[in-house]
Parts: sequence; structure tokens; C-alpha cells
Amino acid sequence: MPEVEPGLIVLFDLDLTLLEIPDDRNIRGRAIDRATGVSGVLDLIDDRGRTDRWLVDEIGRRGVATSNGLWDRYEAAYTAELGAALTLLPSSVLPGAAELLTALRGTATTVGVSTGNLRANAITKLTHAGLAPFFDPLLGGFGDLHADRADIVRMGAEACRHVEGCRLVVVGDTIYDVRAALDVGAVPVAVASGHASRQDLQDAGATVVLDDLVDTAAALAAIHTLISCTQFVYTAHYEEHHLQCGRSEDRGRPCEGSARPLNVER
Repeated sequence: MPEVEPGLIVLFDLDLTLLEIPDDRNIRGRAIDRATGVSGVLDLIDDRGRTDRWLVDEIGRRGVATSNGLWDRYEAAYTAELGAALTLLPSSVLPGAAELLTALRGTATTVGVSTGNLRANAITKLTHAGLAPFFDPLLGGFGDLHADRADIVRMGAEACRHVEGCRLVVVGDTIYDVRAALDVGAVPVAVASGHASRQDLQDAGATVVLDDLVDTAAALAAIHTLISCTQFVYTAHYEEHHLQCGRSEDRGRPCEGSARPLNVER
């Protein structure tokens, strides 16, 4: 089994990457109905791969309900609905997730999350899946503050104390995970365990797409191979990352410029 280089941060998406909550979308839909007072709102929105903050902002943009206090109502309703639902459901961990996290635990790797979930709900989901011990303390970026996943990746990198010379990997199942990683110069490792097809993930810019995380050696090999590519250079700002390459129009593609000092200062 290949070793992973030292000075590495790996940020994991949660839903459909490490775990799967049966009926999660309906749980979230009930929370939205409670928060807005309108039935069936989520039926009108494609929120696959989106963040909680993006979803609430989108509801506000559509004028479904007043934006005043909407976030607080949604946060309270979703947290309550999720907690109640999980008491009736078995462990939601996906095959291979615990094994990969165990393998990374034995290396000089900092593991965190990059998720569109509320932080409180991320804790609830990880605990339910039996994965919380791998994320203790829980470091990462969450959907409480940011609608855009690139900002969540940056938040995660900062939480994990990214420093110059440290490599950053994002493991996720959606095109938004891939694009977010590329936008900040991180290494995307895509997993076709969610709604996106292998082709969707490749079209988004993923160089490597795993079917799932069952093969721990293959997942580690993907991480090990990609972090050796010099085109992936983390930057705290999207504009800086692409200006260094002179390719500001190529959002969602890996930078091919030369390496430069890393900067995580906001």
C-alpha cells in the first residue's frame, strides 16, 4: 500500500462520499417546509451538491418566503428533523470510508471536512455513521457561513492550519467538490458514489475518478499520485490562483503555471 507524503491535508465531503443518510433530501424538504410555511419548496430546486447556505439563499432569491430570519428557522428545523430521523435509521457509513480514514490516520496527514452541511449537522451525521473519532477535533469548512464550496475549502484549509509547502486534497462526489478544489489550487479526488456520473466528474476537471472508496490502496494511490503534480498550488483567493496562470477564464480547470508560495491569509 503506497505511503502518503508528509505535510498533507485531506478534506472530505460527507454526504454520498463518506456516508449516506437515507431519505436525507426529504428530511431537508420537511425542514424547508417548516421554515418557509410553504409545502413542496424543495421540489422546485435542484440542490444536489449545493450547500445549506446556497439553498437558503436560493429560496430567498425566488421569493418563496421572507428572507428575514429564514436562515435561523431553517437551521433549527433541519437540525431537529435530522436528529429525529437518525434515531430510527441504521449506521450510514459508506463501504471503504472507515478503512481509508484508518489508513490516513497512520500517516503524517491532517484530515478534515469540506461539506455544505451545517457544522452541527455534520457532527450529527459523522456520529451516526461511526466516523466521528476520525475527526476529533472536527476541523474543516461548513455550509453555515458560505454558499460557495470554494470558500468552504478555504475555510477547511485554514482550520487545518495550512502552511507553505503543505499539499491540499479534496475528496468528494459532486462536480462542485471538483470545481471548488480546482478553483483554489487543491487536488481533487472524485468519487462516483453520488448523483454525478464519472463523465460528469471528468468534465468538471477531475483527473482521477474512483468508483467508490472500497479499494483503500487505490484511493491512497490516487492521492499520492496527484499531490506530486506541480500544477496544483493552493491559494486563498480564486482570482490570485488564476491570475498567476493568466487563465482567469478557465474556472474549474487545474492551473498549469509554475509553483509559488502558498498563502492562506484572508
